[in-house]
Amino acid sequence: MHVLFVTQYFAPEVGAAPTRLAATVAGLQQRGHQVTVLTSLPNHLKGQTYTGYEGKIFHREVIDGTPVLRTWAFPAGGRGVKRLINYLSFMTTSTLRGLGLKGVDLIFYESPPLFLGLAATALKKRLNAPVIMNVSDLWPDSVPAVAPDSVFASGPVMKAGLGLEAFLYAQADLITAVTRGILDGLEAKGIDPDRLAYLPNGFDPDRFEPRSFRERSRKPMVFLAAGSHGYAHGLEVVVEAAALLRHRHDVQIRLVGDGPTKQALMGRARDLELDPNLLRFDDPVPLTAMPGLIAESSAHLVTLRDDPFFDRTRPARLLPSLACGRPAIFAGRGDVAEEIQSNACGLVVPPGDPKALAQGIETYADDPVLLRRQGKAAADYAQREMAWPILIGRWLERVEARLGVSA
Repeated sequence: MHVLFVTQYFAPEVGAAPTRLAATVAGLQQRGHQVTVLTSLPNHLKGQTYTGYEGKIFHREVIDGTPVLRTWAFPAGGRGVKRLINYLSFMTTSTLRGLGLKGVDLIFYESPPLFLGLAATALKKRLNAPVIMNVSDLWPDSVPAVAPDSVFASGPVMKAGLGLEAFLYAQADLITAVTRGILDGLEAKGIDPDRLAYLPNGFDPDRFEPRSFRERSRKPMVFLAAGSHGYAHGLEVVVEAAALLRHRHDVQIRLVGDGPTKQALMGRARDLELDPNLLRFDDPVPLTAMPGLIAESSAHLVTLRDDPFFDRTRPARLLPSLACGRPAIFAGRGDVAEEIQSNACGLVVPPGDPKALAQGIETYADDPVLLRRQGKAAADYAQREMAWPILIGRWLERVEARLGVSA
């Protein structure tokens, strides 16, 4: 089977979508399938085309044995009209590039951006192949929660977005959700459950495996918050929690990553005159460096903004740490909170509550026995349920049953 992946985000870009898609591509190839990726010239998060890709309209390369076809997109970060142009430009160039392909048996596209569905729908007609719509965010429903000041958040643009969403759901042969909350949301929109599949975020078991603790030989203890710094993550609570931990010289919080809220977070830390040894800001690291980064930490901080919309979110950044045997302090609600509690692999605190988050950090700092016990439970749970080979195998069974393709 030849599968065409259409996505605006792919390596060398980092984040949940590139990681999830790369794992899905690898899982298909390991089962003997041919995969081609149709994506943009990388520019996500930076708002400018990455070094080495400038001045190109179309570009072909091979990443880990996968042909990657890149097309130009107007580089833009953040929100607003420029971001809309970014989406629409890639929709146009990816359609033009995809029309020349042959021998495609299945099209898989990532949403959001929802506009990419128009490209996939055009390619479906041209290539005569069924389409899987992979929904990682219920856009445009999420816009008022994630970007309330965006041009997409209300008015005619929101209305048009809802109409486009309904059209694309009708065009898809199968709709995949990355969280249980999104599945529930799709069913609430009237989508027949028989047209739905589930493919949550997972981790690479060859890369992320249990790692020993080193607290006794390391001071201070490191509490890691790694991943993109976006509005949805509500990382302000981490900065405010750090301010409540000034007296703890045995604790360090490391914020590793980049994104639209990073500068504001650093500014708030300066306003609070926080010691860099207590709250440290680091640049993003590639996925290959994450195991070593996790090994230097004691627990992972995973936060979401205090909004009911995010209760359906399943942060991908949580899984590598669990797989390496690091418990999580999760500031959020929903399925993830219930899983952490039921598997005793971390602490759950209310979102947006810096006092509760600071108390969670102190709980682990003062109780290494609890930390290790919950770290072992984290590794056991993740390795049993959330490794990519397990998740992709279950998903492919669903694809084969629904679409009748040889998966």
